[in-house]
Amino acid sequence: MPAASCRTLAFGASSSGMMQDWAPNGAARSFSPGHVTKPIWCVSDKRPSAIVLCTMTRLLVSNRGFRGASAGAFFFPDEGHMAPRRALSAMTGRLRSIGSQVNFSDPVPEPVWMAAGAGEIVIDCRGIAAREELKGLRGVRGEMAVVQAEDLGLSRPIRLLHPRSAIYVVPWGDDIYMIGATSIESEYAGPVTLRSSLDLLGTACALHPGFAQARIIEFSAGVRPAFPDNIPKIIKRGRRLIVNGAYRHGFLLAPVLAEAVANHLEYDEPLPDAFVLRDADCCH
Repeated sequence: MPAASCRTLAFGASSSGMMQDWAPNGAARSFSPGHVTKPIWCVSDKRPSAIVLCTMTRLLVSNRGFRGASAGAFFFPDEGHMAPRRALSAMTGRLRSIGSQVNFSDPVPEPVWMAAGAGEIVIDCRGIAAREELKGLRGVRGEMAVVQAEDLGLSRPIRLLHPRSAIYVVPWGDDIYMIGATSIESEYAGPVTLRSSLDLLGTACALHPGFAQARIIEFSAGVRPAFPDNIPKIIKRGRRLIVNGAYRHGFLLAPVLAEAVANHLEYDEPLPDAFVLRDADCCH
């Protein structure tokens, strides 16, 4: 498929086991992985990034325990991943090393815009805590498990596409893996439920039997902020720039949002239309 023929390309699994290709007009075309013989391209705003069709045997040749080794898979050669807590620690350390002040568990009194000095701008990234101010902002519960599994040797994320039990496994180093994540329309922020824990761990074991001997390090849950279209928004309101609604894609889109805000403040560049929400459209 030529790169210029579409703007975005996404894949999912139907209940029949066929793959589906969503075209820009929303129409889905089903095809069997065995029928695809050419590389498939996913177009970004800068350059195309190849998605290589291969077999699970080729992709996971060093991990022979994977079930369904003859099934089709998509391999993203340029894909990256990180251990988010290590990343946050490194970024916090860097900010403090250049003289920035970082406070945790230190509530900002209302009104929020008063947190900045005269003539300064507050960048408001409070997530679900800003729900009372932002029309349409809702919470989406997410749950995950962290396990330690020796001898798996995974060095790349693995995402299982399934209509009912979709999971991803992300290596965090030292034989530690994050298994996630549920997506439940709820603002309950309490502990992980038994049903969700069984779904996550059971699907991980179905993906690779080595997870059956893994040691559970942690279960955790949180509430993601999201707008109705699940796309993050940047809102200008007086002396505030509100950045919110990253949904499941915080670590993926945070650098894009941060760059857009920085360029707007530093160079007066316009904010990207895709993220801008007019203040009148988001007020209660």
